[in-house]
Amino acid sequence: MKIYTSGERGRPGVVVLVHGPGLDRFIEAQVDALALHGFVAAAPDVFHRQPDDGVDVMTRISRLVDDEILADVDEAVAHLRTLTDGPLAVIGFCMGGRNAYLAAGARPDVWAAAGVFYGGNVTKAWGGTESPFDRTARIACPLVGFFGKQDTNPSPADVAALSAALSQHGVKHTFHSYSDAGHAFLNFTNPERYRPASAADAWAKLLGFLDRELGRAPSTERAVYGTSDRSAPVTRAELERALRNVNLGYVEMRDAVLEIGARLIALTDELTRRIDGVEPLPAQPNTPAPPPTTTIEMGAHGNVPTALVNMRAADAGQPNRVSLDLEAIDKYTIESPEIPCDELLPICKARCCRMSFAISTQDLDEGVIQFDYGHPYLIRQRKSDGYCVHNDPHSHGCTVHAHRPRVCRRYDCRTDDRVWADYEKRIPASPVGSMFDRPEPEPREVELSEMLGRVQQRQEAIAREKASLAKSFQEIAPAVGPPPKPRAP
Repeated sequence: MKIYTSGERGRPGVVVLVHGPGLDRFIEAQVDALALHGFVAAAPDVFHRQPDDGVDVMTRISRLVDDEILADVDEAVAHLRTLTDGPLAVIGFCMGGRNAYLAAGARPDVWAAAGVFYGGNVTKAWGGTESPFDRTARIACPLVGFFGKQDTNPSPADVAALSAALSQHGVKHTFHSYSDAGHAFLNFTNPERYRPASAADAWAKLLGFLDRELGRAPSTERAVYGTSDRSAPVTRAELERALRNVNLGYVEMRDAVLEIGARLIALTDELTRRIDGVEPLPAQPNTPAPPPTTTIEMGAHGNVPTALVNMRAADAGQPNRVSLDLEAIDKYTIESPEIPCDELLPICKARCCRMSFAISTQDLDEGVIQFDYGHPYLIRQRKSDGYCVHNDPHSHGCTVHAHRPRVCRRYDCRTDDRVWADYEKRIPASPVGSMFDRPEPEPREVELSEMLGRVQQRQEAIAREKASLAKSFQEIAPAVGPPPKPRAP
């Protein structure tokens, strides 16, 4: 079993029990924050017995059994005992809060303190007959709890009933409830639920509680925020945010070059009229130019918009290094064509999943659909077989179907000759390995109005991407980091 551990030997210890998403960045951040405050902390991965079968969080939680959770807690305690002889506390978040309450009642001789963050389902036993609530009378350590008044599990009524039971059995406890918060209000990886002010207040109260109950003297040094080791890993979210800004810079630079080119063309055309006395191409040769009525500068300036439109229209027909889905539509509002994909996949082998297309700013913000970092923002494809990375190589089904991009939702394979030679008879077009080994189609003439439409769509898509990035932040929550090394004299 993986146990994420942080902190110096000999310090008071804290077992941190994970929330529904498991041993993730949020839990690791809490362990690190406890270590920086002066504890040695350990978070066991209670999901380690489960297969990696891609089920949702609630299904994973439903598989947990109290006796196995307690066995994992015992292993974490044994691990901490190799690092410290000091007093121990147990805390947890979400389902981990429920499990911290369970551990406090099931292992009363182990703990000097317990902390519960919005732990629900305390009255329910998981795989046994005795719930955490049934063990309340056996809790022997002080307990602190933090809850959101907008939460429904536990609801304010649940919290009141829990407090009454603790009081009835003489368990020393303090509960704090926050009116602006619901469930998981400390979880900075969930912007919809995260409440920075309430989270900071709750965390400060927890640290003060642990300092008192575990006998750790408060540090006289001020915490340092926002620092990190230069060898610290970079998350995918941080990398993609940086790449999106770099790509946006490229697009803006390309547009600036087009504008400079338009100004140069406008100036050249105006000089042709003034010096040669004829209209510039594409006018017929030697077409007389009208007499000038303004300065060369003003004449050239007046021609820039037309030149820029023509250049952007020509540019719209060229392949771009940065591609974005141009449609301004919420993908979740799209009604997909009624195609029996489950029936067709064994026949067509999901040929559509080998097609390349651009994803949207909505997809980028959501962070589920992967894009090709070398060809932004085309959907990422596997080198081994050419399929989208989200395609199951065995069944050829989409493993992120609920989050699929707009292009996938709107695509209708029934009339696509790259997929079907005859859809009604279920005859596929060609073997998967050679379906794209065909000559490129003959280029077609594109009307200027169509090109200008593409220009407008592209400008709007870039504006959406720019607005989205302007509202993004690398640091979601305050984070304590290592103090900087003293400067050399």
